[in-house]
Amino acid sequence: MKDESGFHLSVVGMPSLRALAPQGRIRFDSQFRATTWEETTNDAGDDAAEHRVHILVAEDDPTTRMILRNMLEKAEFAVTTANDGTEAVAALRNGAFDLVLLDIQMPGMNGIDVARHVRRAAGGAKIPVIAVTSETEDDQVDAMLAVGFDGIMGKPVRRDDLIRVILAALAHAAA
Repeated sequence: MKDESGFHLSVVGMPSLRALAPQGRIRFDSQFRATTWEETTNDAGDDAAEHRVHILVAEDDPTTRMILRNMLEKAEFAVTTANDGTEAVAALRNGAFDLVLLDIQMPGMNGIDVARHVRRAAGGAKIPVIAVTSETEDDQVDAMLAVGFDGIMGKPVRRDDLIRVILAALAHAAA
């Protein structure tokens, strides 16, 4: 399903990121243009770390949270984690994030509630929100897109697919 802008993320049949960055390490400039880590460090030197995309990951399962953190950090993203929706909302109030990854089924405030909060609190700014969930039936995906999710990643998550969805969401938000 596509939203009214015609944009919809899908990870089915996407090629590997190895063609873009053989080590899978990707950086973004201030316009969210992707470059490899090597290109960025050669051009920007020590300033490269200042341009890292900051991602909030809200996931109640400690193992999945650790896997997501490791995947993202290996791709040179700055990562903050939250154990549940309530912690995610607190983190959003206290920090600036370029993208939010949300589990849907979390105790207390779930991912749908957090996404609604992001959309209300953004003040017109479009922060990409991606669901990372096992709930991938068509009606569930439609409901998440209707709430304002920019993409849905089915579990288990493959690193290349996750990075590609993040790149697409950031590019769409910057457009």
